[in-house]
Amino acid sequence: MAESRLVPCNLMSWPEVRDLLPDQKLIVYHLWATSPSSAGCWLLDLAAAQAALSITRDALRDALREFERRGLLLLDESTGEIYVQKWFRWHVFDSAPRRRVLDGDLSRVESEKLLIKIKNDMKTMRCKPREVKGSKGTPIEVAAGVKRAGKAARELDAERQKLAGRAFSNAAGEVYKISACGVSFTIFDRDQRAVGRSGQITESFVEAVNSGRFSEIRF
Repeated sequence: MAESRLVPCNLMSWPEVRDLLPDQKLIVYHLWATSPSSAGCWLLDLAAAQAALSITRDALRDALREFERRGLLLLDESTGEIYVQKWFRWHVFDSAPRRRVLDGDLSRVESEKLLIKIKNDMKTMRCKPREVKGSKGTPIEVAAGVKRAGKAARELDAERQKLAGRAFSNAAGEVYKISACGVSFTIFDRDQRAVGRSGQITESFVEAVNSGRFSEIRF
């Protein structure tokens, strides 16, 4: 079973989520799935979110206030930033490369209020490098398969970091904007309007970029 996911698999069954309106549930899912920050805290572009979700600005603002009331996120209207609460219960930062990406995103948070909350939430074991020990207390590799999987994951993490914050287009003219943490992408049309689709950076995506099937653009 996967140790971490972009979106908690039971998100829709959370007590604070399950009785939301259908459009509000979509917004909650969208925030989890498209966060451009590994810290779950970023300056929310209301216009882009509105376009991606096909809702009015007022409906989006009302939903965000309701989410804050329910403890799903925190807002800082002075900076325009939001923070998705419970982020660090579902995202693992137990390796040096991942922690460096996290520290870089934290350095860009402007809201002191949100930064205090984030650092309190980070005081969990899932944010600390872990060590697997054998029966005598010495670090070991559990199995060759685990070792190979770990190496592949590290290599993919490294490739994702190279793509972070960049944008690429395909032959159809679609634009793939990579998140600041290099984990996910959002697709825009020729007019740079979000089309509401997003996904995770996979090995096949990295291969497509490296093979030249995507062209890098300024976005």
